[in-house]
Amino acid sequence: MAKHVITFLLFCIFVPLYGQKDRSSLESERKKIINQIDLSTKLLDQTRSNKNAGLANYKTLLKKVNYREELIQNYQAEIALNETRISAIQDEINQLQIALGLKKQDLAKLLKNSYKNQLINNPIFFLFSASSLNDLFLRWTLLRKILRYKQKQVQSIADTQAAIELEEKDLRLNIQTKKLLLTKVAEEKENFQRESKEQKKLVDKLRKEEKSINRQIKSSRNKHEELNKEIEKLIRAEMERARKAERNNSKSSSKAISGAFNKRKGKLPWPVKAGIITTHFGIQPHATVSGVQEEKKGIGISTEKSTSVYAIADGVVSAYIFIPGKNYMVLVKHGEYFSVYSQVENISVSENQAIKAGEKIGTVAKDPETGEYELFFQIYKNKKRLNPEQWIKKRP
Repeated sequence: MAKHVITFLLFCIFVPLYGQKDRSSLESERKKIINQIDLSTKLLDQTRSNKNAGLANYKTLLKKVNYREELIQNYQAEIALNETRISAIQDEINQLQIALGLKKQDLAKLLKNSYKNQLINNPIFFLFSASSLNDLFLRWTLLRKILRYKQKQVQSIADTQAAIELEEKDLRLNIQTKKLLLTKVAEEKENFQRESKEQKKLVDKLRKEEKSINRQIKSSRNKHEELNKEIEKLIRAEMERARKAERNNSKSSSKAISGAFNKRKGKLPWPVKAGIITTHFGIQPHATVSGVQEEKKGIGISTEKSTSVYAIADGVVSAYIFIPGKNYMVLVKHGEYFSVYSQVENISVSENQAIKAGEKIGTVAKDPETGEYELFFQIYKNKKRLNPEQWIKKRP
């Protein structure tokens, strides 16, 4: 009884975190989390030696610690599933053993009674001691029934024994899996504690360098303001062109394109194949400087060197321009919607070019100050800024 209560409590604590997913779903999610942890490690190695990358490293490390916590929860959710499975298998084994005992008792009674009456021990004598032909037929019929029942019971006992052995094998496998998962949890907790300490040290270091951080904040704000002015200028020009086209009764598929884009909210692909969102949309408290808030009009996706940038949906390349400190910015029109890709180099598209979802735009450029590769990504509906995290898939 206590075992069932423990299993229930484990489910109450851990499984709701994963929406009561089955084992295959947990394994699939775990692979994605591990991929993000591995990518975080690569990104940290990529910029660790750069003295100006402290803040970038902190954000990446923070994400890595969060992913590590997710991984621990994932393992614990599967342990809870294993606990339930182990308990269910043990119940099945107990039921089969009870059934096996009853079947063996029935067979023993049959053999005992048969031997007493010499039905099986001496069937020839039993048959030919019949008093008449009719009695002989009845005895032969009874003997056949007894032999068939005996064979059936023997086979049923063998089948039940085989089922018990199979369940016991499954039980041993689940117990072994549980032990392995517990080992993994212990390892990940050690990693979590180590990385949390590293994160704290980095925060302490950054707080000592507050003057330098404030200069970085000011520089970043100036770059973003210049970028956003250019984007809004280009969008206004596109909207004006669209109004003229409507006045001239020009055939346009703008509404159809807008509708198709809108239907894919939350399902759009990432603009890079692998990355970590290290800068979030909207007003956010600064990572290390207390009392300072930053407003981001898009998201920053940190990734590796030479990572390609792809269009998230069908559209037309409205423009691409060079922004000091942000490298190239590419604006793609999707009817009323716009996707914006900044900090891009090696541009492989041209203005007014029709582009398909998944088509390459360029590669993520290196930040000259921090040495990180972070794509700044935005989505607009006309002049309204949208949160890209609500439009792209949860994880690449």
